[in-house]
Formats: sequence, C-alpha cells, structure tokens
Amino acid sequence: MPLVGLLILGCTSLKGEAGVNQADGEEPVQEPPSPDSSLAASVAPGREATPAEDDDVPLPEDSPPGELRTYEGRFDIDRLSQSKRFQGSWLVTEGGISYVLGYRPMPEYFAFVDRRVVLEGRPYSPGGQRIGAEHLEVSSMRLADGEAELAGEPPSSLPVPPRVETGEELGARGGRWVEVFATLIGEREGAADGDWRTLEFRMDDGTIVVTVEASWVVDKTFRGHFGQRMTLLGKVYERDGDLGLGPVEACTGELVGCGMTAKGLRR
Repeated sequence: MPLVGLLILGCTSLKGEAGVNQADGEEPVQEPPSPDSSLAASVAPGREATPAEDDDVPLPEDSPPGELRTYEGRFDIDRLSQSKRFQGSWLVTEGGISYVLGYRPMPEYFAFVDRRVVLEGRPYSPGGQRIGAEHLEVSSMRLADGEAELAGEPPSSLPVPPRVETGEELGARGGRWVEVFATLIGEREGAADGDWRTLEFRMDDGTIVVTVEASWVVDKTFRGHFGQRMTLLGKVYERDGDLGLGPVEACTGELVGCGMTAKGLRR
C-alpha cells in the first residue's frame, strides 16, 4: 500500500461509521516511521488536532462528489486505530491505488473484509483534516466474480486477520493484516538519531519479523518481555530485506485477536 499522510488543514471532516472492535481503555500511541504506516501525523505547532473542537467553528465543506464510477479491488479495514484514532476502511486496486472509503470501520461491509469487491462510488475531496489519499463516497459494494459468499450469518464484528506460520506465508501478504506467534529475541538500532529501535521476533520456522518502536516504548513496554513468546497483530511490509509489521500490537503468550478482542501491551 502506498504511503499516505494526514494533512492537518482545519477541523475534522470524517466519513464512515464507528464500529471499532478493540479492547476498551486504549490510549493513543506514538506511531513509528514505518514505511507502510497508513498514516503519518503532522500537527501545527501548539495545536492539538481533534475532531470538531468547537461546535461554533464552521467545518470546511467537502467538495461536491464527482461522477458515479465503478471500481474493483480488495476491500480491507485497519484492525488497529492509529494516530488521531484513524481506523480506515480501504479499497486497494491491483494497480496499487489505495482509496479511503471511511475513517472508521464500516460494519455493513464486514463480510467483505480482505476480499475482492466491485464498488460503485464517487470521488470527492474532503474539507478540513484529512488523509492524504484518494477518497471515495461509497454508493454500493458487492463481491467480485469468483468470490464466494460467506456461509452463515454476516459477521457482526471486525474479523481477526489470518494467522501465518512461515516466512513464505508472511511475505505473501504484503500490505495486508496478519497475526503471528513469535518469540521476542532482542533489539537493534532503528533510526540514526537513536529515537527509534527495531525489535526482532523469531517465528517457529526461523524467520525474523521486525517492528519499529520509539526507544522509550521499548524500555517501558517491551524490554521486560525479551525471550518471551508473543502474539503480534499488524500489517506486513518489506524494506531493506526485512519483513516487518507496522502498525502493530503485541500481547504476551499466544492469543487470538491481539489488540482487538484481547488487550495489547501498548493499549
């Protein structure tokens, strides 16, 4: 998925419904400079970006939507909220274009998560605070030809991503969410300024998967768990020969739904 950024241009204009399927009581976390992070925050000095800080201040209006068009790609929803509580719903085309469909999970489309879909929508440019990516206003969505309907009732919560057990499986899901069981084996320096550290985890087949964390997060949250078995939930990226997860949440032991149905270390 291409890198996109958060443009702070005013108060928030958010599309999409709340439907967050995460453990209660989480706190905002500092996002590392991950090459595949869905969101890189940039806030004007002395100003905290918040949704609708003052009801008396008019929000910049969205631009009028464009013509109704048909799009095809993979629908996905971020399993973890990120900076400014952004938890995007996305359409990712085979050509690598990522369209923001909503700034929150879209419960009506939980059955389509991580599947190919055909979408009818209108491009638009939101007013105010927005993600630096193409935006679509969804009119309708259906499964693409060849995608089988899910058996049983539609899911009422955001699905936990699949668990991968080998480096081959991990590499095959670049840009997609996974859950991994691995052992935290240590750290190495991350950014040159020393503010970030790269944590290394070993999967059962010997594959090393990395995450990037602020130095203080490593010291406060992870250092006491070196050598322990952990569950990681995150989005896969590859850089400089490393297979990494970012954004990511971690839990001690082997759990299903780390950061979603089970509270993670950083939350």
